[in-house]
Order: sequence, then structure tokens, then C-alpha cells
Amino acid sequence: MDERKYDGVFIGRFHVQKGVLELIDVWELVVKNKPFAKLVMIGDGDLFPEVKDKIDKKELSSNIILLVSRQEKIFMRY
Repeated sequence: MDERKYDGVFIGRFHVQKGVLELIDVWELVVKNKPFAKLVMIGDGDLFPEVKDKIDKKELSSNIILLVSRQEKIFMRY
């Protein structure tokens, strides 16, 4: 039995060097082929507002979940 909650996971700082904005574009392509694909992005950083805005503009909020609290990072089950 497959109990995965997510199809992809990013854990890290939301910074330009990490490619987080590009990841949203990539996930948009994934969703075109697999409409219910879920990506969880765990982290925080300078680009958090831009990441959230881009997810909203691309209407991917049901496919990309943002988690930022330390407690959520520690207790996530994949």
C-alpha cells in the first residue's frame, strides 16, 4: 500500500540560489501530466512572498503545499 502524501518534496531556504521560483514552473509541467500531483515545500527565506504569489498566480495552491514552522518540519511524514 502506497501511503505517500506527496509526490515531491523541497526542503531548504527560499533563496534565488536554491531555484525555488523555477521549481514552481517545473511543478506546473508535472501537474499538466499528473493533475493531482502534490509538492510540499518546507522552508522559509527572502523569496517566501514571491513563492506564495507565484503559486497563487499559477493556480497551483492545491498542488503545492507550503510549510514553514519548525514543528511542521520535524513532524512531517512522507
